[in-house]
Amino acid sequence: MSKNSGTFVFFHVGADITFPTKMVQSLKAVMPDAEVIMCTDDATPKVEGVDDYKYSNGNYEQIMYWRTRAFAEARLTRPAMYIDTDMLFILPVNPAQILGDKEIVFCRRSFDRDVGFNGEQRGGVFKKYHNIPLGTLYPYLGCATITSNYHAWKCMTILMGFMDQNLRSWYGDQEALKVYSHMLYTHLVGEMEESDYACLPERATGGHVPRILHYKGPARKEAFLHA
Repeated sequence: MSKNSGTFVFFHVGADITFPTKMVQSLKAVMPDAEVIMCTDDATPKVEGVDDYKYSNGNYEQIMYWRTRAFAEARLTRPAMYIDTDMLFILPVNPAQILGDKEIVFCRRSFDRDVGFNGEQRGGVFKKYHNIPLGTLYPYLGCATITSNYHAWKCMTILMGFMDQNLRSWYGDQEALKVYSHMLYTHLVGEMEESDYACLPERATGGHVPRILHYKGPARKEAFLHA
């Protein structure tokens, strides 16, 4: 059963648990009574502070697909926030309050919405998306999503099952979020801003204090270890 501050779910596989350990420490520091669930496999070490584990098997070469499917297989029937491991909690977050009467709340991209997508990365496998504005191509980020139950993840797993291997390895989660957002009735969909719930550390300026910082990218991940 979820606790007072709500339920938070993350996916991590692999021997190095540095990032999830630090993320969970920050979460428990501001919300000691929060419930933290880790989706993982049998080979991954346990993470201190995690309250429950949901085990899944998958393909490391299709990690985004595995993560989405693991969230579905967790089969949670209560509101929960599904988060990345390179996140640092600064202020309390209540997933059920944010969700309200919605079925799902997406994390809307706040920064660089007009910047063109780099389709030349990863050997050019995404070249058909080159220079499409990020706000158009991927308006929602996969690092923080709140759902009322597991059915959204089940639907997005099905969507990703039709994608090619490149998308199942990279960006497929954002593709699924975008497509799924168009499948729902508008009144069932909510948004939370990246600037509040997944803020890049260098964008937390001008007295604005985000609830969660997001250390995505190699340089920021190095800074995350010393934050």
